[in-house]
Amino acid sequence: MVLFLVGFSILLTIYFGGLLLAEGKVTVGEITEFIIYVNMLTWPATSIGWVTEVIQRAAASQTRINEFLNKKDFTTYYLSSKNKNSIYKFENSIDMVDVSYRYTNSNKVAVHSINFHIEKNNIVGFVGHVGSGKSTILKILAGLITPSSGSLFFDNQSSNNFNWDEFRNNIAYVSQNIFLFSDSIRNNILFGLDAVDESKLLKISKNVSILEEIKSFNQGFDTHIGEGGVTLSGGQKQRIALARALLREPEFLVLDDALSNVDSETELRIINYLKSLRGITIILTSNRLSLLSQCNQIFVLKSGEIIQEGTHLDLIKEFGEYQKLFINQMLLK
Repeated sequence: MVLFLVGFSILLTIYFGGLLLAEGKVTVGEITEFIIYVNMLTWPATSIGWVTEVIQRAAASQTRINEFLNKKDFTTYYLSSKNKNSIYKFENSIDMVDVSYRYTNSNKVAVHSINFHIEKNNIVGFVGHVGSGKSTILKILAGLITPSSGSLFFDNQSSNNFNWDEFRNNIAYVSQNIFLFSDSIRNNILFGLDAVDESKLLKISKNVSILEEIKSFNQGFDTHIGEGGVTLSGGQKQRIALARALLREPEFLVLDDALSNVDSETELRIINYLKSLRGITIILTSNRLSLLSQCNQIFVLKSGEIIQEGTHLDLIKEFGEYQKLFINQMLLK
């Protein structure tokens, strides 16, 4: 656009200069001089727009940097590291009492007055529509965010005195937004671990139904997958992330819609494997009944509040959101 205006200005200069030259009001030298002046003004005029754009981009970047620097919502792991009297004990249960959470710079409360009791070594499911607060609850349980109000207890011990640093070694969290590095499949699965026996890697990969697909690649586990796992399907990325989590042998496994891109048959094989594990508490979110039916306990969320709880068989008999979900999925079949 700028080049067009410059060229158009020169044409106008030549045209009107020619008319004035014919009338004897200007000389050829004066017309040439004026054209040179137009060319000399091109860069300053162009730079005004360029500088304006740079300033706007810099201001937007600075806003994001300031948001990070001014953030006061420290993770529970950071706060726990400052508490010298914290202890680690998780042998029986987890309780949430009147827990609420509001995200920074948001007027909406993500979860409000949440109360529940979870027994260790069970599979617990949270179900609800988008924005119901499922992911927020899982983040609080995993120690990624701290409640705005209310209390979280591990074996009746307040989370404020809980050693989250030690708990971090016994927890694995698989989020709905899987991130994989631009590296080999092997290094992505082994990420954060010093040394793992090859047979263990193969066993875990088989149990999450990804081994045969990895073997089908020309370089197998050494196949590079690109930034974010761009060469893999959504289901493959989720199973690689799950394998990475299970390889740590966690006591506490959090799955935030971590099987949403996996087909029903594969999902069933994976959940049956998870049920066979001993000494592990699994907390997950999903809207798939095939997965929720395997849970020992289910909590139904709506607008940040728990509106129903119970087992799969109990909830499908009770009129409410879960029954509606059950009927809708049965009709789709």
